[in-house]
Amino acid sequence: MVQSEDGRSDSQVLQTIMAATRRLWVPWLRMLLRRGVHYTALLPFLKDFFLQAAAQELRSHGQNVTASSLSVSSGVHRKDVRLWLQGAAVAMTPDTLSLASQVWTYWLHSPELPDGLPRRGEVQSFEWLVRQFSQDVHPHTLLQEMQRLGLVRLVLGDEEDQVLRLGDAFIPPPGSEESWAMFADSLADHLQTGLNNLETDGQPQLHRPHLHLEQSVFAGPLSQDSVELLEQWSRNHWKQFQDELIEQAQQRWQQDQLLPDSERQQRFRLGIYCYHGMLSEDASE
Repeated sequence: MVQSEDGRSDSQVLQTIMAATRRLWVPWLRMLLRRGVHYTALLPFLKDFFLQAAAQELRSHGQNVTASSLSVSSGVHRKDVRLWLQGAAVAMTPDTLSLASQVWTYWLHSPELPDGLPRRGEVQSFEWLVRQFSQDVHPHTLLQEMQRLGLVRLVLGDEEDQVLRLGDAFIPPPGSEESWAMFADSLADHLQTGLNNLETDGQPQLHRPHLHLEQSVFAGPLSQDSVELLEQWSRNHWKQFQDELIEQAQQRWQQDQLLPDSERQQRFRLGIYCYHGMLSEDASE
């Protein structure tokens, strides 16, 4: 049952949480409606989402994931849970999108690496670069993926093929599977950041450890010229900050390569967004 530090009853806390849920869900549901996904079409997916969440929650508390435990924790009928368990095993594929981003970003911010690399070679080659990040994905597979994303171009030569790095920012085509995946990953981490900070686990706010950075700046009412100026100012400063952060991250990544795998199990994400709209605009309406 939900607990409150400020003396509110469990039902009052739940009302607050459901109001926040409505605020979060409505923009996404409007997007689904624009694509013809109606309530009845969404129900099977909701069942799947609830069961996935319930399984993760059980595992996080060291409990066995069974038809009974899933049914009790999710509220889904046991018959449907059994069917879900029978088809729950999904084939795992290499995260080529994440790998493409890592390889391309490292290449971009490594002054010692030229914009064009030999395709093959033990050092200072595209093959060598990919092997710095993964031994599981073949360099040819990643090369094809990066070509598809418009990140590199392969130049065939008589003696040696060259891989040329393109662009100065990792931006998949709008509306592509990759852009949706990046958006979902970023939004999920942002959401988890806020939830980690909001869920108290019985500890007073001032003594709660490991609060994540999660802040924003709001200004209004403003003119159209003012919001455009603020957005451009934010873009300029973010670019400088991003370059410095990537440099720091690369230094730490290289340093941590000396550690055993068991001590390199953490990940880090820092993001930024800018939105402006009418004061009367409400995402939940």
